[in-house]
Amino acid sequence: MLDEVKYCRNTIKYKFNKPVKMADGDKNNFKQAKECHICDKKYNKTDKRVRDHCLITEKFRGCAHESCNLNFKLTDKIPVIFHNLRGYESHFIMQQIGEIAKNHKYIDKKGEEKEMLINAIPNNMKKYMAFMLGHNLVFTDSFQFMSSSLDNLVSNLPRESLTHLKFSKEKHWI
Repeated sequence: MLDEVKYCRNTIKYKFNKPVKMADGDKNNFKQAKECHICDKKYNKTDKRVRDHCLITEKFRGCAHESCNLNFKLTDKIPVIFHNLRGYESHFIMQQIGEIAKNHKYIDKKGEEKEMLINAIPNNMKKYMAFMLGHNLVFTDSFQFMSSSLDNLVSNLPRESLTHLKFSKEKHWI
């Protein structure tokens, strides 16, 4: 699991950090912009204006305040979605998360060795609505938002949209 976090962080760092590509029209739009395209507030004389762009596609999105642009970036959070996390298995998962946190230390930006943090939103002592391991992994219960079985939820979708699933002979999704 922690290897996956490293892989995702490296992918974000090296693949999703592309410079802006601007067409001639984009350059004119940037020069003539009177307001930030993110917050829609007008610029004053002290505002630092920057070229906001998609870090994946390199496309120019518009002129923005520097602070708005910095808050509009890709997050380094990796969602781990469980359906019915509050159910029976969540306390077993949390026990393993506790072991991982104890056994895996990291070096912070100051060069100090730190233990991984665990933050939780508990329902009670054994059931959790969500929890976070370190600064990257966020475990969430999708049942809170879609209170139906996965089988029932999937049956509402057209089969061609299920590109990563297949239907078994026993009529179950695998």
